[in-house]
Amino acid sequence: MQPRQSFNESLTLVRPFLDLPKSDLVEYCTAQNLNAVQDPSNDHDRYARVRLRKSWDVLAQEGLTSKRLGTLSARMTSIRDALDFYTDQLYEKAKILQDTHCIEFNLNELKSAPYEIVLRIILRAVHAMEAASDYGPRREKLEALVRDLLCDEPFQKRTLGWCIFTRDDRRATLRVERE
Repeated sequence: MQPRQSFNESLTLVRPFLDLPKSDLVEYCTAQNLNAVQDPSNDHDRYARVRLRKSWDVLAQEGLTSKRLGTLSARMTSIRDALDFYTDQLYEKAKILQDTHCIEFNLNELKSAPYEIVLRIILRAVHAMEAASDYGPRREKLEALVRDLLCDEPFQKRTLGWCIFTRDDRRATLRVERE
């Protein structure tokens, strides 16, 4: 869960208390005569988060403490920010044209980039076409598409996330358009 996350064009979710233990929040609410809201789904074993919370003592004994998880989360946020930075740069550098129905990229620019950055660019293109759901295409399908787009073998036009992907080897371009 991210401390700040864009939900849509007009709403950003802000979670300023992620680093605070629940007990501290409940204690504060009690001291201020505020009603703390209890989410009933937090008691259902069908959710992995509930089962993991019940395993917390065992995990902590093995060194997986909330402090370590917080540190890992902060590091992952830093890594994501770095990946986003380089994705933004290459997206703009490789983009030949973009309008509401199509984005065209310089294929050679994409081929020269790290695989993870290209994955993120393709996913961003799908979202830019406003074709995918909030979650976008499955990672496995995205990876298969990117592998095929970047390889030297002939590429057959295909769809993913309600977009059509066309590679023109003669012009060294990749075209992404709404299906």
